[in-house]
Amino acid sequence: MIRRLLPWAIIGLLAAIAFFVGSTFWRASQLPENLTATATDSVEAPVAAVWLVLNTPGVLKERFDEVEFQEVVEDAQGLSSWTSRHEDRNYFTRYVRTQAEQPGGGQAWVYAYTITPEEVPVLTTREVRMTDTGNGFTEVQVTDSMTVTDRQMRMWMGVLGIDSGAKNELKAIMALADAAEAAL
Repeated sequence: MIRRLLPWAIIGLLAAIAFFVGSTFWRASQLPENLTATATDSVEAPVAAVWLVLNTPGVLKERFDEVEFQEVVEDAQGLSSWTSRHEDRNYFTRYVRTQAEQPGGGQAWVYAYTITPEEVPVLTTREVRMTDTGNGFTEVQVTDSMTVTDRQMRMWMGVLGIDSGAKNELKAIMALADAAEAAL
């Protein structure tokens, strides 16, 4: 009896897997051209330490893994633009700061920049908001606003996760904020 049912059970399992994978790809293919992803966490460091991680050229190598940097430009507000090349992939990505605000009175500090990869149909504007919670912690919110013109690219991003860039940036900030606090 089990020998007769085992092939049908295997076929049923494969059909369920195919349905799950197919529905995932179908949902991902229906994503709009403009996407937004957000990641939020708290770190035990002052807002100035998080700002230092984002706005200091010397920290770029620690923030971005396996990346070479060129054309790093600073101005009176700090890190203003840079170009990176991933060691495994042979294309360049340009980063340009669009906003750098350090208001007083407990308001959120904002550091924002555009990410423009060469020959990849994705334009990203990343905004990092840092808010002092008053107890030695800083709430960090990373928001990626993406315009993905290629439908196939949107589908793969939908399958793999549109929030991976925001999560990776947040993870790097969290890891480096303690060391930055010591440098203050």
